[in-house]
Amino acid sequence: MSKYTETQLKHLKRYLEIDFRRETKTWIGILSYYRYSIPLAVILVIAMAIYVRPFPPINTFIASGQVGSSYTVLAQEFKKAFTKNGLELEIANSAGLDQGLKYLSDEKSPINASFVSAGTAKKEDYPNLVSLGSVQLSPIWLFYRGKEITTDDPFSYFSKSRIATGVRGSVTNLLFHRFMEINNPGLGRRPNFQEIANADAAERLINGQLDAALIVDGFEAETIQKLLSHPEIHIYSFTLADAYLKKLPMLEKVVIPRGSIDINNVYPGQDITLLASNINLLVEKNVHPAVQWAFLMAAREINLSRDTFFYTAGHFPGYLDKTFPLSPTAERYYSKGIPEVFSFFPLWLATLVDYVWVFVLTLVLVVLPLIKNIIGIRTFNSKKFLWDLFSLLRHLEEDISKSLTIDKAEKLLIEITELEKLVLNSWFEDQDIRFFYTLRSTIEKVKKTATTNLNSIQSKQDSLMQNMPVTPQF
Repeated sequence: MSKYTETQLKHLKRYLEIDFRRETKTWIGILSYYRYSIPLAVILVIAMAIYVRPFPPINTFIASGQVGSSYTVLAQEFKKAFTKNGLELEIANSAGLDQGLKYLSDEKSPINASFVSAGTAKKEDYPNLVSLGSVQLSPIWLFYRGKEITTDDPFSYFSKSRIATGVRGSVTNLLFHRFMEINNPGLGRRPNFQEIANADAAERLINGQLDAALIVDGFEAETIQKLLSHPEIHIYSFTLADAYLKKLPMLEKVVIPRGSIDINNVYPGQDITLLASNINLLVEKNVHPAVQWAFLMAAREINLSRDTFFYTAGHFPGYLDKTFPLSPTAERYYSKGIPEVFSFFPLWLATLVDYVWVFVLTLVLVVLPLIKNIIGIRTFNSKKFLWDLFSLLRHLEEDISKSLTIDKAEKLLIEITELEKLVLNSWFEDQDIRFFYTLRSTIEKVKKTATTNLNSIQSKQDSLMQNMPVTPQF
């Protein structure tokens, strides 16, 4: 072991034996002095932790619509992305996206997020929900059997046919009746309008139990793929798509190019024009920012990696439907992108750093003066103690000149000796060390004065005893 190491260990041992003990005693004294303020500070820290919510919830629940839909597929991809970030996403299937919206708005429901078709809900009806933007495009498919039709009004054409219109209250059902109202106002619900789930509608259409089926779902959905691959099923091309967009501006127009589904067999044989709805991801306002970032980052990653049919990479997520306001987290994403801090830390920690930087900046502005005050507390405590000791020593020194008896002089000497011990066992701020040694030196002087005074009193008393006349003994 080197001499330098031995010296360092020696200093450490001395610190632990003397300075650390003194420092601990000093802080115990300081905390005792400020004991009434400490609970308030603890309450403030706890309140800030509750407000900031540093840790995301263990589970998040998302409503994904009908089993086998493209929304369920998308939800599964979200789940994988959540798992990568150390979060859990539970998927809850529902009869339709509208049912997921009801779950989301129900305070008793565990659902935190849901897919919602653009234009099918009003923000006034759901004031506690915010948007993370659109994450998928879902075309409105009108499949049918029989000869190919070219009519401009397919809803009048199939108004007396067996047609699947989607489960009542679903996006498909809602849009069917909007289309029907545009072309056939007042027609309402009819027995031939079969309100069944998409998967059931596909099976019945293939089996010949239906003449047509309206389905709102993504190209990747299992139901859509099954119908696209069936040779007897046709897809209606909306010849008046632009006119429908004037009536239903929340929709978009998309095109299936000739031969794009099966280029070898050139299917479809001509371009097919469809209408489509943007699918928004809505969440509760109080959903943890880490969960919102997980959704947004997952949506971006999924969109860049998926082989999508109707849109180019980078289109989603996007704030395409302005019905619901963006959450503050989503606003941050769309205006500035993903913060750089997410490249260096786990999602929950990166979110915390990103979310609380304003609080951190505020705290720094508050804490820096506070640190100075804390240092001032220590300095004040050190100086105040020093001056108290000096004052006590001064009083003891004044009492020395007034002490005329041995008992009084001895008592003063004992008090000075105790004061000396107290000084040796007390902690003082480093910058007050010179006063510490000045105090010790002064104590030594006063102690000598007290000793001299005691000796002087004893000498006088001895001399007095010697000069007293001896009383004769008889």
